[in-house]
Amino acid sequence: MKRYLTWYKIILKQLFRKADFVVPLLLIAAAVYGVSHISFSADQSAKIGFFAAVSEESAENSQGVSSSSLAERLLQEEGALSFVPFDSEDALQRAVQDGSVRCGFVLPPVMEDAPAQITLLLTEASGESSLAKETVYMDYLDLLSKDTLYDIARNEEFYVPGNEEERYEYIKERYAFHRGSDDVFHLIYETVDSRKAAASEDSFLFPGMVGLFILIVMMLNAQALFSEERVELNKKITVQNKIGFQILELQAAGIPLSVAAAILWMIERNGSFSSLLLGFAVSFLYSVFCALWIFLYLQFFRNSLQYNSVLPITLLFNLLICPVVFDASTFFPALKYVQYLFPVTWYCRLAALI
Repeated sequence: MKRYLTWYKIILKQLFRKADFVVPLLLIAAAVYGVSHISFSADQSAKIGFFAAVSEESAENSQGVSSSSLAERLLQEEGALSFVPFDSEDALQRAVQDGSVRCGFVLPPVMEDAPAQITLLLTEASGESSLAKETVYMDYLDLLSKDTLYDIARNEEFYVPGNEEERYEYIKERYAFHRGSDDVFHLIYETVDSRKAAASEDSFLFPGMVGLFILIVMMLNAQALFSEERVELNKKITVQNKIGFQILELQAAGIPLSVAAAILWMIERNGSFSSLLLGFAVSFLYSVFCALWIFLYLQFFRNSLQYNSVLPITLLFNLLICPVVFDASTFFPALKYVQYLFPVTWYCRLAALI
């Protein structure tokens, strides 16, 4: 045991003295954090749902803003929010619960300025829901203001000479009324229980990239085992020592990698010290698993040329088959079991502990 510990210390000292290991380690860690926070969604806008109730009787007998006219305005919105119509309030509520939309609005058939009663469905308050509220209010206010101008245009008394002051006071009064959102626009907040899946398609992106980062550096570092010095050294020691020394050398890179991963986890968790400790523990255990996996993987190759030729394909499989960018097993169910043959999948699962 003492012999292995001495060898382990020597390997660690050599690693930290090598600029071609430390510098790429820092650069790759920074790249991993940046890439893992890139959205891969084609649609960058947050989805907001709405259900526009329709009642022909109330629409014919009321002078307020109809839900259909407001719905038309919402569908024309572009930018940070994308409004999605639903056929029923139940369908809208289910979409809010499973996270398909960030929140949802239930629009009554006709909204009169007394004030308009609109229901907002959400699982929790967020920036998107606040922005959506302001967007709905502005569109509603714009339609309501147009109705006021139409009323003025239809009222012949306003155009009698000498009524300019009266017309001005009326417009001023309506403008002040419309500015008070509590008077014309009232939201009824209704919180619904979230039923999001424990892990969505992109929830493994950050841990998947960190796990891939550790595996890449450890596999690149494993190339040293094919050097002439290592080959000559292996000839001078017993098979038992050879296996032990090789696994130690493979795992030694896991120490600085676990520290880098722990720091990334702490940054991801907004400076949480517990995430630093858990991130290191999980990453260290993962590095031990990777060392054993790489050791078995190396047995299929006789030299560095063979190893390097297959290395990119192996890393690509870890990226595509494991649930990093997306979960391929949702399209090919058989891959659900094949995924566990690759190390990155295990890190994604272990990351739930952090």
